[in-house]
Amino acid sequence: MLDTNILLGSTPSRFFVSDLHCEVAVNHSNNVKRSIGADLIFSVSRTAFHQTFDLGCPEDRTFLMLNAIGLDDAVLNVPKINLQKPLITLGAMARLDDKKGFNNLISALAELEKMAGQKFILKIAGTGFYEANLRKLVQELNLTDRVEFCGWVEDKKAFFQSIDIFCSTSYNETFGLVLLEA
Repeated sequence: MLDTNILLGSTPSRFFVSDLHCEVAVNHSNNVKRSIGADLIFSVSRTAFHQTFDLGCPEDRTFLMLNAIGLDDAVLNVPKINLQKPLITLGAMARLDDKKGFNNLISALAELEKMAGQKFILKIAGTGFYEANLRKLVQELNLTDRVEFCGWVEDKKAFFQSIDIFCSTSYNETFGLVLLEA
């Protein structure tokens, strides 16, 4: 019987089916080296998938399984953005770390208002170790009235409906699930 307490992470997980021992790895990043010794490898991006071949993994042991989301709450008709309204809301959602590019987004906000002659606010959803650095940058650029740190957001649909434009600023994503969610 299959153990339903399998944790599929970036390191191989072990489970037992009768007397069969099998290591399963799921590549959520482009660092696939740790997964090569596993019996089955699932990759969430084509890049990681092809890297497993480059490192010698046989074709019959590696599979591409793209990230997915439920479509129950999908917005089928995306409303047009009214760029003439007095205040445009930008939004971003991710773990707050130095690889997600939030510092560039915050810096761009200051320049955007000058260039566009328009008022913008920025909502940042997420938590992480880099939040203090981002808050400091917001203060240095005099944007405390323009940037809102929302913390961890449970109701993602409501967050995305509260913004006009979604910004993805990550320097590198294997397969950014937030792009599907947005």
